[in-house]
Amino acid sequence: MERITSCIVFLYSFLTVECLLFHGQTNATPASNGQLHINVDSQIRHLQTVLDSVLTDVVSLKQENHQQQTRISFLENELKNVQRENSIMKSKIDNSNSTTTFLLQQNAILKEELNSLNTTCMLIQQNMTTPEDIRRLTDVLTFEMEQTIRDGQRKLMMNMSATLKDLQVRDRYLSLSVLDVHNETATLKSSLEEQQKSTKLQIQNSSLSLYSEIAKVNDSLSNLRSACTGSNVGFTAGATRLHTYTVGQTVIFDSVVYQVGGGYNPTTGVFTAPKPGLYLIFCTVVAYDEHTFWTKIMVNGSGKAGVMAYNTASVDIYQSASNLVVYQLQAGDRVWIQLFRGDTLYSSLPDTTFSVTLINDTE
Repeated sequence: MERITSCIVFLYSFLTVECLLFHGQTNATPASNGQLHINVDSQIRHLQTVLDSVLTDVVSLKQENHQQQTRISFLENELKNVQRENSIMKSKIDNSNSTTTFLLQQNAILKEELNSLNTTCMLIQQNMTTPEDIRRLTDVLTFEMEQTIRDGQRKLMMNMSATLKDLQVRDRYLSLSVLDVHNETATLKSSLEEQQKSTKLQIQNSSLSLYSEIAKVNDSLSNLRSACTGSNVGFTAGATRLHTYTVGQTVIFDSVVYQVGGGYNPTTGVFTAPKPGLYLIFCTVVAYDEHTFWTKIMVNGSGKAGVMAYNTASVDIYQSASNLVVYQLQAGDRVWIQLFRGDTLYSSLPDTTFSVTLINDTE
């Protein structure tokens, strides 16, 4: 989701800058395009409102997601605390088992003491003279031993019962706490999954709306470019490098002095007519030193006029030549200057130039 937010912010920044640039360009257009500028500005403001709303929704969803993650972290900490408490209870149970073992050891000691008393009684009986004395002594010892055993057993049972009740209560509390934590965690996870699905759906819908708005703005900007350009088409380019060509090569005029309406490619040296109409084609070439540089004005591969800078003497002379053609071109027709004879072109802007301009628009 962060990548989507970054993409939306990037689109928002890019479109805002491009729209501001074109809005600045429209300040120089004729008054007849005023309604078009108002529509474009209205669409741009609408798009900015849509982008601000999308960014606000994304920030809100991220905050809700952060709150859900915080809640899950809190419940996980609670679960860890409950598990820690359970470990403490287990430790207490172990201590209780140790206490029970200790009491059983004490009971064994009491039994040993009882056996010792029995032995003592036997010795006393041997020293008794009458059966009545023996009987009374036996009753007293038997009562004391039984009382001692009952007290020990009662204390042992009371301690064990209290410990077991406490353990049962704590175990029930731990079981309920763990169950509550699991239920709450499952609920939060389900809610988080639904929230993420809803967020993805909202982002997809917002993206579709954004793409639609971008397409509308692009159409408006294209119309605005056409309105700003008007019906003017023309260019002038010059050759800035001393270069040796072979016959049949296209002469490259690499430096564009001025161009309006598009069509000329300074890399290939070819002009492509953007619209039908009557065009004026002009070219001036200068041959280097004692060389000849004879070219032709080509339209769609057919030579229409020659531009001959021809040198017949071996003297230090820079021959130059110019020619002009008026020709009806259709949209997509190609015009260039091609070497017919010679080799080396003297390139020094603006001595060697190539120009095409629209005279009459027939579109």
